[in-house]
Amino acid sequence: MNSIANEVQAQIKERSPLSIWHVLKNRWFLYAVSTTAFFIIWEYIALNRFLGSALARPYEVLLQLADMMVNPIAGKGLIGHIWASTQRILIGFAIGAVLATPLGLFMALNRYVDAIVKPVFDLIKPMPPIAWVSIAIL
Repeated sequence: MNSIANEVQAQIKERSPLSIWHVLKNRWFLYAVSTTAFFIIWEYIALNRFLGSALARPYEVLLQLADMMVNPIAGKGLIGHIWASTQRILIGFAIGAVLATPLGLFMALNRYVDAIVKPVFDLIKPMPPIAWVSIAIL
């Protein structure tokens, strides 16, 4: 036990003093700097109206978010709308999993089922994922 303590103390003594290079390599420091820079650039662009009135200031966005949390829209607050969207996503995933898992098993176990269903999948496969948004809206 004493040797472990001595080894740890030796490692502490071997460490180099904190330098600017160590700080710049720190992941959390880089996260903080990049996030701060993002908000500073956003504020600068919004204040100088580079995009006209299309870009609101971060403070205005925060005020609007707080307003949406308190004042309901269509009978629900922001959290209620987020929960409704989450439910729709989970229900869609569950329906897809319940239908696709047995179909995939049947396709793997029976070549006739595979021969019937595979052409439909081959038609859908090359479609870009972003195109599914417009199909889902219809």
